[in-house]
Amino acid sequence: RIGADVFQLIDTPRMKHSKKPNEARKRILRLMGDLPRIELFARQKTEGWDAWGNEVESNIELVSSMAGRY
Repeated sequence: RIGADVFQLIDTPRMKHSKKPNEARKRILRLMGDLPRIELFARQKTEGWDAWGNEVESNIELVSSMAGRY
């Protein structure tokens, strides 16, 4: 944890369904630093983030550890 001054509560007007405020991503960067990041269940792609979800073209592939066993 890099930024101890990062608060969890974000007071922002409601946006469209399930849209995360941009402030959330900014705070994650301040909190954790410039590490690889992924947004799960993404609805949009964000520069500097990997995205995974059924509503966005994912740039990662999840592979089960059970693949090929049966």
